[in-house]
Amino acid sequence: MKHLTFDEVTHYGNGRYAIDWENGERKYKEPFQGIKVYEHGLIEVCRNGARDPSWRHHVFNIFKLDFRLMSGFGDYSFFDPDTGRKVIKKHINRAVFLYDRVWGRVYAGNGWGSSFTFLSEHAQPTSKYPVTRYVPNKKRYDERMAQLAEHFALGETLNALLGRALGRAGELGYGYIGWTHESMLVGDKPIPTDLTTPEAQQFCQTVAAGRVNAEKKIYAATRDVHATPYLIVKEN
Repeated sequence: MKHLTFDEVTHYGNGRYAIDWENGERKYKEPFQGIKVYEHGLIEVCRNGARDPSWRHHVFNIFKLDFRLMSGFGDYSFFDPDTGRKVIKKHINRAVFLYDRVWGRVYAGNGWGSSFTFLSEHAQPTSKYPVTRYVPNKKRYDERMAQLAEHFALGETLNALLGRALGRAGELGYGYIGWTHESMLVGDKPIPTDLTTPEAQQFCQTVAAGRVNAEKKIYAATRDVHATPYLIVKEN
């Protein structure tokens, strides 16, 4: 980012400057929407330009802030800063990322709630939000599916007897799964063990009719979650 100082920039709001009342009543100027330059040298960027390419274009040209969608990193590879291992892009939670060329790092934002901080001219930036990755865990997924195999089978049988869609992939399979049944499905609540009860059979019928959705929810719930303050980025 281009270095900015409180004395050099012009505040485009009302008055010569604004005051951050919630954080020590600190004075700051906002030379452009979402960029705050504080009196003591700190700079805070409160946006990441999500769904606003004109804002991203402007801050890059004027302030050298490089915000990109994942599609803007086609010729780059990402690496975990702790292990050094290459990160598969499709595992990264989609967002707009701040790319710092000097440090060779990418930082994640979070829509309008983003907050990137530059403590001084040569300090590395920090983000309020980590870069989050969701890595499939086939072993955990298979184990969960095995635990639910009897429930799916019973639900398909009951639905067939009632003339409902079996809910397999390629057929309907997108039936609605309510919060209570979803909680059982992903393991937040215990699954029914006595399949003779009306409540258990209703659960079985619901997840079988919505099998495609059910498998997606199980897939998401069994993934490994990794969060780091940033990722290392290198050009290919």
